[in-house]
Amino acid sequence: MVGDTDVTTDQRHAAALLELAEADLAIARLSKELDDLPVKTELLRLKRTEKELEALQQKASTLIASIEREVKRLEDELAQIDDKISVMRARADAVAAADHKELANLMKEVDSLVRHKSKKEDELVEAMERSEKAAAKRAEIDAAIQQARAKESALADRYRAEGGEIQRRIAEQQAKREALAASLDPALLARYEAVKAAKHGIGVGRFENGRCSVCHIDLPADRVQALESSGPIGECPNCHRILVVSVDR
Repeated sequence: MVGDTDVTTDQRHAAALLELAEADLAIARLSKELDDLPVKTELLRLKRTEKELEALQQKASTLIASIEREVKRLEDELAQIDDKISVMRARADAVAAADHKELANLMKEVDSLVRHKSKKEDELVEAMERSEKAAAKRAEIDAAIQQARAKESALADRYRAEGGEIQRRIAEQQAKREALAASLDPALLARYEAVKAAKHGIGVGRFENGRCSVCHIDLPADRVQALESSGPIGECPNCHRILVVSVDR
């Protein structure tokens, strides 16, 4: 009776193992189908574009902040020059005709300050023009980002609509997989997971007509006999996948 129970358990594990492998293949196939949806490709491409635009937006903002600091510095310098000119003119008015030499020196300083002011004013105008251009460029980028995000929202709705059924089927297979995995002996499950990872997602084959259903290599008669006499679960001597020799569904 104990031997019969062990055989029955092994048969159940063999059947569960095959179903688990089928569920994994279904999940992989459906996931690829989901990934290959044109709307997903378009959505991913749009997300990359958004990231590029956001990087440009950050650069534009950094440039604008730098120019604004430059404008503030120039405005402060111009205010200081105006103060100096006012002081010099006040001193010139005070000396007037009393000291022609000092008056001439003061007026020279005023003229020098006026020329310096003119130069700074030109620099300020140029900086403000650059600021306006940078602000206009950032506005274009902001608008492009808004358009991209609106398009992304519409594409996401399409993806949910087109991929919803596929995702439902994936979830169904995943639930089935969890139940099957829980029914397997932990050591057998760990072995299956390791082989599946090493063998490109296919960890189990069927033993049919003297060959493995995955690698399709005809096995020598002695290997066939050894597999058939060793129980419902063995190993393919060629591809080393788990091999289900016999199973009662």
